[in-house]
Amino acid sequence: MNHEQTQELLSDYLDGELDARESAAAVAHLSDCADCRAELARYRRADAALRAATPPPTALQTAAFVRAVRKRLEAAPEAAFLASWLASPRFAVPAFVLAFAGLIAAVLPPRADAGGLAEALLVARGGSGTYAWLSKSDAAAASAFDWEAP
Repeated sequence: MNHEQTQELLSDYLDGELDARESAAAVAHLSDCADCRAELARYRRADAALRAATPPPTALQTAAFVRAVRKRLEAAPEAAFLASWLASPRFAVPAFVLAFAGLIAAVLPPRADAGGLAEALLVARGGSGTYAWLSKSDAAAASAFDWEAP
């Protein structure tokens, strides 16, 4: 096994995930290669640090953490602006109405063509190469002016 292959398999070797043939080849390379042994030592130190159990926080530590987070959030300029803006009915009511209208618009399906707008047709004028977008009702009227519907 060469140096690069051993480097790629060090993590699997440390976790015991190599088969017997790969493990024997890794051990043989590690016995001859100081760089790979040093890398394996770094992996073992990192593995030990990650596996080290830390005690869970106490109730006092958790409460202190929550107080610190709330204090930082309340001190944020965005929170102060939003709180003052929504505290006044002059701003809160329009904000609520806009939010509610946006919610309704997002939830309701789009309406059918209520304004009488018809599907547009691209109509070419014969011979001149000019084009125009017309509604279906306008296409019939345009035919009186030598417009041809496709």
